Amino acid sequence: MKITNRIAPIIQSAARGLLFLLLLLSPLPGYSQSLTGLPPFGTFQKSAPGTTNLGNLNDHYEIPIRQTPGRVLGFSAAIELDTAVWYSWANPTGGDYWVGGRAASVTTNADGLITDTTTPSQCPGPPPTTPTNIFSNFVYIDRHNTSHNFPGAHFDTQNCQGSVLTAYSLGYKLVITNPGPSFTVTVYDSSGIALNNYSAADPNGNRITTFTGPGTATDSTGNGVLTFGISGTNRTYTYTGPNGVLETYQLNYTSVTLQTNFGCQYVHDQSPVSVNLLTSIQLPDGSSYVITYEQTPGFSANYTGRIASI
Repeated sequence: MKITNRIAPIIQSAARGLLFLLLLLSPLPGYSQSLTGLPPFGTFQKSAPGTTNLGNLNDHYEIPIRQTPGRVLGFSAAIELDTAVWYSWANPTGGDYWVGGRAASVTTNADGLITDTTTPSQCPGPPPTTPTNIFSNFVYIDRHNTSHNFPGAHFDTQNCQGSVLTAYSLGYKLVITNPGPSFTVTVYDSSGIALNNYSAADPNGNRITTFTGPGTATDSTGNGVLTFGISGTNRTYTYTGPNGVLETYQLNYTSVTLQTNFGCQYVHDQSPVSVNLLTSIQLPDGSSYVITYEQTPGFSANYTGRIASI
């Protein structure tokens, strides 16, 4: 079955630095402040293997790899892709740019990242004042690359400017403990699962982990359930099946020239650069997915990095 995508429209992004996620095209979890994934209150249309966000026409794909039960918290892993990979960024020093979002990656239900903004400040009072750092703008970015904001939470390292240590986003609760230089932030979902950076734990403390590089993810019993390896430009994900057979998913990458030429006034296009794009996925049963990309308008030998078909 071949599914041809509608090329997703360009929408706003918050950080030009995320361009490196697309240029490096790492299979490790990458995140952006974009409307990719499955944002709350979105209107979606499902057509296997993808889901279309009707608000911005981003196509989100998930190809399951493995699911295992757990004591309370099971383990799941999937290959995830989005078509909305470019966003315009307003450079405060002048000129707008296209920046890249998350590349295709394998995610688990332990994947997630908590970000914040740090602002240097001074404690109120007569001089000499004490320097402090204010932590605010907390965001939890889930495995689907969807951002969940907690705008009310904040504290400073000297505890001299007041603090809000608990905040809520739809379906999530954020709790800050030990506010100070060595603070801890935990996000809880509606079932009480505690989410930290690249790990998740049930209310009894049973924890699952994911990859931060080549290695093995673990389930809530501490057993290895999925191993990630690198062979040249390709990536493999393996586990032992119920009959003792090694099951392998292989993600194959091809070197191409990435370039944009969207023709939008006042927005600088990405100049040509060599990158590795995910072009096929081999499944354990011998079947495969083939991924093609949009050719750059006016430069047919180059590619924009946006998925054209799966």
